[in-house]
Amino acid sequence: MAAQPVLTTAMSAVSSAARLAVRAAAAGSLGLHQGIRLADTQAREVVDDIFAHALKKQTGVSLKYMLDFGSSPIERQLVLSSQFLHKELPVRLAHRVAELENLPYGLSSKSSILKVRDWYVESFKELRTFPHIRDANDELKFTELLR
Repeated sequence: MAAQPVLTTAMSAVSSAARLAVRAAAAGSLGLHQGIRLADTQAREVVDDIFAHALKKQTGVSLKYMLDFGSSPIERQLVLSSQFLHKELPVRLAHRVAELENLPYGLSSKSSILKVRDWYVESFKELRTFPHIRDANDELKFTELLR
C-alpha cells in the first residue's frame, strides 16, 4: 500500500461527502426536518470532542508533498502517513460537522444535510476510537478502516 493512495482516499472521502451535502441542499429535494441539532442526537462527550476538534487548525498538505512523500513509500513512511491521518482526519471531519450545524437559511435542518452530518459524526467517532498507530500492522488496520 502506498502512502499517497491512503492520503488521497481519505481526503477525497471528506470532499465527496461535502459535495454530496451541497448538491442535496441545492436540489432542495427533501423538505424541512424537525431541526435536530447535534446535541440532541449525540452524547455530550461526543459533541464536546467534535467541537474541540473543530477549533483546531487544519494542517495543509500540498499535492507536491503528497507526490514526493508517497511516490515510493517505505514502511516507515506508510506508518507516518497513517499517524498523520489518524490525527488530522478527525479535525477535518469536525470542521465539516460544525459547518453543517451552522448553515444559513435553515439548511442545517434539512434531512439530507442531517444525514450527511451524521455520516461525518459516525466517521469521526470511528477515527477517534481507533487506537494509536505504532507499526505496519496498525497501519494496515487503519487503511482498512478508511476503505
